[in-house]
Amino acid sequence: GGEAWGEWPAVEAIERSRAVMSSPLGSRLAHRRLVQHALRRPGGLEAFLEREEAARLRAVLPEQWHLGETREREEASALLDAEPDGYVAKNMLRPRTGSNATQDRHATGGGIVAGGDALRALLADEVRRRWYVVYRRVRPATHEARVHTHTGETLDLVGPAVGVSEAATFGVFLSESGGGAVLRNETAGVGARTRTADPQHLFAAELGYGALSCVQAAG
Repeated sequence: GGEAWGEWPAVEAIERSRAVMSSPLGSRLAHRRLVQHALRRPGGLEAFLEREEAARLRAVLPEQWHLGETREREEASALLDAEPDGYVAKNMLRPRTGSNATQDRHATGGGIVAGGDALRALLADEVRRRWYVVYRRVRPATHEARVHTHTGETLDLVGPAVGVSEAATFGVFLSESGGGAVLRNETAGVGARTRTADPQHLFAAELGYGALSCVQAAG
């Protein structure tokens, strides 16, 4: 319903204001790909979790190749030779981009590098490649869908504009200032969004990165 869009004007107003929005530095760094890459290394997860729990988490972490490291870069190069369109690269320190209304996702390093030519150019750039990780391209199941934009327009995702959906859980972490006691650290809800499978399709501009389908807050 209309209530689902009510928060976005508030988000944009905060982003355009002089307010400084920032969670603790440790919290902001924890979900960066650089940290995820370090945790995936042998012994990384085990330094923080029991062996069985670390094994369960390691089983679902994606394979990663850091282009700033010689061995991993050489492995990534060989993989790209064999399957140029089977991989993508993402910035290890990609910043949050909010609603993308006041920050350019691509200008701040948030864009995904895909395609054999673009990835080869990245590999050849000795400075830029240090900040990128290569992942296997995810090929999700597609489906037809009808979505509604924030302007009230209805779009049918069929044929060339067929859609994909993704779901994610959201957590809340609250602690006393200065790295004090943890007050809350729990799952806060779940969200799902549907978008065109082809990010270059003209509908992508209408939907942005994805159309929010639902948000459920934990009581």
